[in-house]
Amino acid sequence: MHRKAFPFCTVDGPTDPVPFGHLSLRGAIPRKCSQCAHSFEGSCIRAMDSLHRYLDLDHGFCGVVGDTDPVVLDRFGAAATLEVPRKCSTCEHLKPHKVYDLVCTKDSHLWGDFSRSLDWGVRAPSIRVPGARGLQITLRFVRLAAAGDDVGALREFRASNPDAPLASGKALCAEVRVAMRRQENS
Repeated sequence: MHRKAFPFCTVDGPTDPVPFGHLSLRGAIPRKCSQCAHSFEGSCIRAMDSLHRYLDLDHGFCGVVGDTDPVVLDRFGAAATLEVPRKCSTCEHLKPHKVYDLVCTKDSHLWGDFSRSLDWGVRAPSIRVPGARGLQITLRFVRLAAAGDDVGALREFRASNPDAPLASGKALCAEVRVAMRRQENS
């Protein structure tokens, strides 16, 4: 399930529900998504260029406190291995779904057909970037680079590594995306 969440959304804004409909689906999406250029048919295309698939919208913190490290879920007898945040693995709101494998039904009266995304907190998948030796690589840099926002990633890189050549930052952006694709295919 983490493959639908990463790279994280880097757009700031309110996540309260805003009415939304697509074809026969009715419900709501987060306000920041309703105004975002990456929003498409109730999903997000923030990394479409690099990952070639839709991602979940960012619903923010779900209100359930707990660890967000990934655990393999075998509760619903799914054919595929599904990783979910640890706090979701025992949550009463996690339910099986014919199309999406699993969905969070918390506040389903607000979200309708557009279920909340699983809450991964501030965690990011482990990405090994060999070219990063001796450089300060922040989580924000990894998120921006993975999302294909090289300009934002390079600003973050420059702020963390003022003496490093910009070419190193550009190369790291590409390495992060390759590492994300490699992780997706494994």
